[in-house]
Amino acid sequence: LRVLFMAASPVDVHPVLDYEGEEAQILEATKQQPLALRVEDTGSLVGLGRAFDDHADGTFDVLHLSGHGEIDAMDEPVMLLEDEAGRRKDADAREIGEVIDGRWPRVVVISGCHTAEQPQGGTALSLTQAIVDQGAESGLGWAQPVYDRTGILFARKFFERLSTGR
Repeated sequence: LRVLFMAASPVDVHPVLDYEGEEAQILEATKQQPLALRVEDTGSLVGLGRAFDDHADGTFDVLHLSGHGEIDAMDEPVMLLEDEAGRRKDADAREIGEVIDGRWPRVVVISGCHTAEQPQGGTALSLTQAIVDQGAESGLGWAQPVYDRTGILFARKFFERLSTGR
């Protein structure tokens, strides 16, 4: 199982997320299985694009983005990524799709609050739906707020099951 894991916890957004704990739980859950985990540690669109550029198409089976998500003031779903200084840089599905440039892994996990929530009274696509609409085969997100601890527990169980084919 080949996973690209990128967490974003901008310095100007609270609460600070335990992304190192999430990574550790994924590794613990899959320690008996062959897992190639590539960690992209900038939390930025530039870093995400570079991670895909550094690997051949089809290298990753799973893209796991972890961080804060929200519906912004324009009623659009965004993931709160980082800029070059570690400050908040909102990214919508189009921007994420541009850096991935059609090289979507089979599974995209967007672990952040509201990433599967449909904005505009349910008439618009959620961030997760918009990513699938751009070409990802499948996507998982959260339709409601989620505690960091709950997201970490989900990641552990999800990758434990996925790595064993369950």
